[in-house]
Amino acid sequence: MHRLRVIMVFLFVGLGLINSPQSRAQTAGIPMFRGNPAHTGALPGPGPDVDDGIVELWRVHTGDRVDSGPAVVDGVVYIGSEDGSLYALDAADGAERWRFKTDDFVVSSPAVIDGTVYVASFDGYLYALNAATGEERWHLRLFSTASSPTVVDNVVYVGSSDGHLYAVDAVTGQERWRFFTTGNINSSPAVVDGVVYVGSNDRAVYSLNAETGKMLWRFITGGKVFSSPAVVDGTVYVGCSDHNVYALDSVTGKEVWRFQTGDKVDSSPTVAEGVVYIGSWDHTVYALDAKTGRERWRFYTGNPVIISPVVVDGVVYVGSSDLNLYMLDAVSGEMRQHFHTSADYVTTAPAVIDGVVYVGLYYGDVLALGNITPQMMRSHPFPGTPEP
Repeated sequence: MHRLRVIMVFLFVGLGLINSPQSRAQTAGIPMFRGNPAHTGALPGPGPDVDDGIVELWRVHTGDRVDSGPAVVDGVVYIGSEDGSLYALDAADGAERWRFKTDDFVVSSPAVIDGTVYVASFDGYLYALNAATGEERWHLRLFSTASSPTVVDNVVYVGSSDGHLYAVDAVTGQERWRFFTTGNINSSPAVVDGVVYVGSNDRAVYSLNAETGKMLWRFITGGKVFSSPAVVDGTVYVGCSDHNVYALDSVTGKEVWRFQTGDKVDSSPTVAEGVVYIGSWDHTVYALDAKTGRERWRFYTGNPVIISPVVVDGVVYVGSSDLNLYMLDAVSGEMRQHFHTSADYVTTAPAVIDGVVYVGLYYGDVLALGNITPQMMRSHPFPGTPEP
C-alpha cells in the first residue's frame, strides 16, 4: 500500500492534480519562527495522518543549503536559502510566486505580518518586502545575522552578529533602539507582555523592556546560547551549549530548574500541554515536565538533533542529521512515523499546517510532505488502480 501511495503521488503531481494537498481551508498560518512571538513551537496544524504513511507531495530545489525555517501564510511558503534568495512558493504545488535576491546567505527565518515579509541576510541588512510581489519596501543596515525577526505591535526585534539586539519600526524601517551584548546573537528573540527574551554567545540570557530596550535581568549560563527562548506561563525555557536546558522565572530571571543532557543543546524548546520538547547533540529528543524539569521520555536518533521540534495534534515533528524526519507521540515518545530523506537531512524546524509538513534540506531542497487522501484517489482514478 505504501508503494502504491508513492506511485500515486508522482501521477498526481505530474498531472497537476494536487491543487490543495488536503482540501482543507487555510488557517491563520505560521507567520514567524516557532509559530508565534512567544516561540512556543506549538503550531496550529492540522497535521497529516501520521499513521497513514507520509509521502513527498512536492520538492523545489534552491541553489544552496536551506537553514531558514518556513513561514506559511495565506497559501504561500516563505523560505530563505544560502543561495542568497528568499523564496515565495505556492503551498499547494511548490510553484514559485517570486524570489528576492540579497547579496549573501539567508539563514534567518522570515516573519510575515499584515502583508509584509521581514527577513535578515548575511549581507548585513534587514529587509521588508511586499508579501504578494516580493517588492522591497525598505531595508535597514544592521550586520550579518542568523537571528530570525519577531514582529509585535509594529516593531521588528532581531539579533545581530555585532552583538546588538535591534528594535525597528515595522512600517518605516527606522531604528527605535538597540541593546548591546558582548557576543554574537544567533538566538531569535521571544516577545511576551512587553518584554523581549533573547540568548547571546556571551553565555547569557537577557530580558529587556520591549519599548525602551532597558535590561530587566540577565542570567549567566555556562556556554553560548544559540537556542531561542520559549516563554510560557511565566517561565522562560532555553537550551545552552553547556549541555543544559534551563527554566527561568520570566520576571526575576532566577533559575527554576535545569536539566542536563549529554551534549550541547542548540535546539530551541517547544512547550505544549505542560511538557518541554527539545533536541541535543547527544542524538536525543527529550520530553521534560515543564514545572519540574523531570524527564518524561527520551527518543534516541542516529545523529545529533540540532533542529527545533514542533508539536501539532499530539505529535512531535523533529528532524535529525541521521536523514530522518521523525513523528513521535507527544505523550509516550513512541515513533508513530518517519520520513527518510535518502541522501540529505532536515536543516529547518518543520512547519505543519493544513495537513502538510514543510521542511528545508541541507542540499538545497524544500519539501512538502503529507498523505494521499482517498478522496483524491476516487476523484482521479487510473486504470488498474484498486479502490482505496
